[in-house]
Amino acid sequence: MNEITLDEILVAAHDAEFSQYDNVPEHVFSRKHDRAMKRIFNIYQKRIALLNSDVMDKGNVISHFRWNRKTVIVMLMVIFLAVLAGCSAIIYYLGGFKADVHTDNTQLFPIDLTDCPQSIEEMYYLSELPSGFELLQESVSDISVFTVYVNSSEETITLHQSIKTAFETHYNTENYKLEEILIDEHIGIGLERRKGYIVAWDNGDYILEVSSNLPKSETINLAKSTKVLEN
Repeated sequence: MNEITLDEILVAAHDAEFSQYDNVPEHVFSRKHDRAMKRIFNIYQKRIALLNSDVMDKGNVISHFRWNRKTVIVMLMVIFLAVLAGCSAIIYYLGGFKADVHTDNTQLFPIDLTDCPQSIEEMYYLSELPSGFELLQESVSDISVFTVYVNSSEETITLHQSIKTAFETHYNTENYKLEEILIDEHIGIGLERRKGYIVAWDNGDYILEVSSNLPKSETINLAKSTKVLEN
C-alpha cells in the first residue's frame, strides 16, 4: 500500500475545496490602482532596506514571501494539529527555572548549569523531621537521591536530590499554579496539590525537591531544614 503523507492530504483537500474557483476570469485593475500600488510597494521596500542595511549588502536582493490560499490552509492545519497534539504553548522563567508549559503539565529546566557537579558528591537530609515519621525508602544513584518518610497516619514526606543536568520533572499544573518560594537565600518554586505541597529549588550545586501531604507552611519549613549529611 502506498503511504499518503500529511502534505498530500492537505494539498488534496485544498484542490477539492477551491477547484471551482480555478477558472474565474482574472480581474483587470485600473491604471490609477496600479500606480497607487507601485508607490506603496516602493515605500515598503525602502523601509525594509533601511531596517536591514546593517546586515545586508546594498547589492543583495530582498525576497518577499508570497502568501496564497494553499499556504494559508496548510499553515492553519499544521497549527490545528499541533494544538491537538498538545504542543508547548508558553515558556517563561520562574524561581531559577525555565518553565515549559504543556496542556496539562509544566516541565522545569534549571537555568544556571555553570560548574555544577555531574554526580552526587554530597547528600542532603531533612534535619527537622516531624515527630512520628520514619524512613521508609532510600534510593541512591550517581545522579540522584530519593528518600521517603512515612508516619502511622500514612502521611508521607519525600526528599529528592538531583544533579542539574538530570533534572527532568513534570508537574501537574492543569488546575494548579506555580509560585515563587524563598528557601533561605535561594528562590525556588512551590506548587499546591490536591493533598499537600511541593517545593523545588536550585541550591547552587543540585536541584532539591521536598514534597508532602502536609500543609504548605510545614512543607516549606521542611525544605528550609535541608542540610548536608556529614560522613
